Amino acid sequence: MSKQILRELPELISKNVITEEIAQNIKNYYQNKPNESPNRLFVIFGIIGALLGGLGVILILAHNWDGFSVATKTTISFIPLLLGQTACFYTLLKKSDSQTWRESSAAFLLFAIAATISLTAQVYNLPDNFDGFLLTWIILALPLIYIINSSFVSLLTIAGITWYYCVVNYGYPKAQEWYHWGLLLFILPHYYYLLKNNPKSNFTRFHHWFFVAALLIMLPSVSYKSNTFTIIGFSALLSIFYFIGKINFFNQLNQFRNAYWLIGKIGILLLIFIFSFKDLWEEIQGKTENIFGLDSIIYSALAVIAVSFLINQIKKENLSVINPIAFGFILFALLYFFRNKTETYALAAFANIFILLTGIYEIKKGADSDNIYKLNMGLSTITLLIICRFFDTEMSFVVRGLLFLVIGIGFFAMNYYLIKKRSHDKK
Repeated sequence: MSKQILRELPELISKNVITEEIAQNIKNYYQNKPNESPNRLFVIFGIIGALLGGLGVILILAHNWDGFSVATKTTISFIPLLLGQTACFYTLLKKSDSQTWRESSAAFLLFAIAATISLTAQVYNLPDNFDGFLLTWIILALPLIYIINSSFVSLLTIAGITWYYCVVNYGYPKAQEWYHWGLLLFILPHYYYLLKNNPKSNFTRFHHWFFVAALLIMLPSVSYKSNTFTIIGFSALLSIFYFIGKINFFNQLNQFRNAYWLIGKIGILLLIFIFSFKDLWEEIQGKTENIFGLDSIIYSALAVIAVSFLINQIKKENLSVINPIAFGFILFALLYFFRNKTETYALAAFANIFILLTGIYEIKKGADSDNIYKLNMGLSTITLLIICRFFDTEMSFVVRGLLFLVIGIGFFAMNYYLIKKRSHDKK
């Protein structure tokens, strides 16, 4: 961006937009401005180089592996770990200010830990225990996040914790394990550090996505057994994400980089799409849940937080301009709690009406604000709604074909109108 501004300075001076003095001040500002973010390519290639180097060391050590004695194998097993620790120690002493060195050495040591655990287990023929391996690897890797200040290790650890949960806890096991929540909490201080000191860095933005994914995937672990109330927990969490994404700190991000807002918005819409089929309501009708269980209490707390966010949003904005998505959780909660007293077709009808209103809102908002993304979001929502009804309604192929034809013409016409409007406004 700074190079582009500097290139445009002569033109701005020639057209008397700015003076020579102002132009010189701008040049001085960008020339003296410290480079706040390191070269991204150096960091990326440094990490890749560390990973490839670690793999190379392992492959070299694997040569003639079967011919070594147990003592030799044990010694060799710790070589990758020693190399990684040496690289990290050198980084702390000589290159602590270099993000490239920090991320590369930490990445090497991270995978060296895994290699040492695996090789040692192979040497002594330890029982195959993948979840134990994952847990040990994660626990040994966690200190690297703070010792080396490595965001790459932090991201991989979040992914590892989520993976560990899926291996151990998915599908409502007989005995719950909560290790993954404690491990995830251990990473929060580093996430807070990134939010405070490097809010616009790519590592910070990736942390948004990884944390959102981890929380959504691991949410069912609070239930000891299958509980339909989990649906309320999911919808509340998605609503919370949506409102977090609306906070000024996140709202200034590009829409596709705002993980909280994007996942919250799309997630709520998809959840209501799923329950726009009456068959889904039939499956959960009549089922009861233990409202005094720990899981129901947690889901209820999430619901209270979601409602609090909504009330705050209503206080700040006019009710008529708030996106219907903001009310998605309230609608879903009402439908859920009255599911046993309402016909399934009525429950599905309310969900369909909400989706239709959301699509119309997005189309109108896109046309009014000259935003092609919002316009196509609305058109896509209505199109997907019609496709869903394609499978569970008795319509002739002629009627269905005409509907898709009208939608296709609508897509073209609305986008053409918006592009023409943009061209006209630029003149």
